[in-house]
Amino acid sequence: MLHNEARKMILEAYDKGVSVKELAKCFSVNTCSICRLLKRRHETGSYETQTNLRGKKPKLIDADYQRILSLLKTQPDITCWKL
Repeated sequence: MLHNEARKMILEAYDKGVSVKELAKCFSVNTCSICRLLKRRHETGSYETQTNLRGKKPKLIDADYQRILSLLKTQPDITCWKL
């Protein structure tokens, strides 16, 4: 995985005319990695790593979370089983 500084350097070099093959060889990555980086920049405008997509997804949706909070406000002594 490339760090954000390396990603920035790759994109700057590509914009100056360096080929994808040369960049891949220079940074010791696959040409597909360079192409994905270029595609992400084109689609989103960003080159930074997407850390928000990592990890376990939450079990509760926002509506469930809000419902639990409202129940706790109205009945502070409610048990887990009743929730």
